Amino acid sequence: MPMKPRQRQSKSSARRTLARRLMIWAVILIAVPMFLCAISLTRLTSNALKQSHARNVTMLGQTLAASLVARGDESLATASSELLDVLNSDDRLAFVAVMDANHQLLHRRTADPQAWLDHQRWAGKLISQGTPVELNQPVYHGRHGEVVAYKQPIWNPPLLTDEMPKYRVTDRKVEGYILLAMRDRGLAQVLGNLYVTQFTVTVLMVIGTIFMAIWGVKRWMSPVRELLAATERLGRGEEPPLLPVQRHDELGQLTESFNRMARRLFSTRRRLLHANDEMYRTNQQLEAQVVQRTEELVATNHELERAVEQLKTMAATDPLTGLCNRRAFDQAMDRAFAEAQRHGTDLACVMIDLDGFKQLNDQMGHPAGDELLVGCARILSKMGRTSDVVGRFGGDEFVMLLPGTSHDKALFAAQRVQQAFAEFVEQYDKTQQMNGTVTMSMGVACLRHTLASEPLHLLSFADQALYHAKSQGKNRVSVYHSVADDLTDRAAA
Repeated sequence: MPMKPRQRQSKSSARRTLARRLMIWAVILIAVPMFLCAISLTRLTSNALKQSHARNVTMLGQTLAASLVARGDESLATASSELLDVLNSDDRLAFVAVMDANHQLLHRRTADPQAWLDHQRWAGKLISQGTPVELNQPVYHGRHGEVVAYKQPIWNPPLLTDEMPKYRVTDRKVEGYILLAMRDRGLAQVLGNLYVTQFTVTVLMVIGTIFMAIWGVKRWMSPVRELLAATERLGRGEEPPLLPVQRHDELGQLTESFNRMARRLFSTRRRLLHANDEMYRTNQQLEAQVVQRTEELVATNHELERAVEQLKTMAATDPLTGLCNRRAFDQAMDRAFAEAQRHGTDLACVMIDLDGFKQLNDQMGHPAGDELLVGCARILSKMGRTSDVVGRFGGDEFVMLLPGTSHDKALFAAQRVQQAFAEFVEQYDKTQQMNGTVTMSMGVACLRHTLASEPLHLLSFADQALYHAKSQGKNRVSVYHSVADDLTDRAAA
């Protein structure tokens, strides 16, 4: 699936952010310490130069104080005036001032008024009344601290430099103070050049660090970008080419691991695709076999259904006449009897027996007898209704079940069947030239007239009526009533 533009833009932004962060951290971790080191080195150098200049000023102040004390026969004011005249030619001195022990200014030579004003502003405590005397306290002035102001007490007797204590002196007399400030223009130039050099070197170091960070990040991010591109192709389902291993660090190990993973993944994918193709072909073959087997099973099922229907038909019908056999008739009679009792309707049962059939069968053979039985069955089926049930009990005995038929209607139906059979026999006698006549005796029993409580009782009553018809001369219809004496006969016309 192709990557959307917004997704590509977000991933590109993420990569740029990572590279930018790496460059920033590289600059912070490299340029900042280098910058701090440069500042510290510059400050140490500047302090060393300033301290050297301060030592020169201190030694000059001590020398001047000692020379004033050495001229003991002169007053401090006279000696200081002559001393300032001598120092007037030294352009290194920004100012020189001599004060008495009460901090009253005696003489002053100011070559740099601004330095004198700065000294008064920043170190006014050195010339204020009542300020305790502090030894070796230089004050720095100027843009780069190139002007050093110093207050030197005039001790009597004089105090040598190597005898200067580190605590306040109380055992010598202070006759006055010398204030002097010395400017070292070479120091100012050196310090200025040092600061410019520091700034230039720092800027170059930062720029170099940035370029080195960019180069390092690009070099470090190059295999990462290759891995990312290969991973995106792998995510889209494409087989990425093997990445070159150009490093021997963790990134190189990561690249080798990715190559192994990609090879194994696509090797497994090819095996799965091959197995999927094989499975698809096998599935197609199985589906074809299933369809074939299903069609065969459907055909077999149809054949079985037809066979079952045939078996049911054979089990329920008489093979010669096609009528219901005794078992099927009993089931139909049970259903009809229960239906009649539930709805309060009448039910008629007609038992039929062929008179003289045995003699015909013996004289003309079984085929002629079978033909007569088939003709009788055809008449019974034709004369009956769709709701009527006609069955063969065996031999020349038949039975009819007439649901919803009263006594009179059952008698009328039996007479019609008897008449139709007589016409059939007459026609059959002409074609077969048989000797003797076959007639039909019938016994009728109705549910309401017999008050039968079971289907077998109704069938038994119809059989009794049939027996009565045959005993009364055959070829007649006998109807059964609730009293045996009430059996009535109706001979065939």
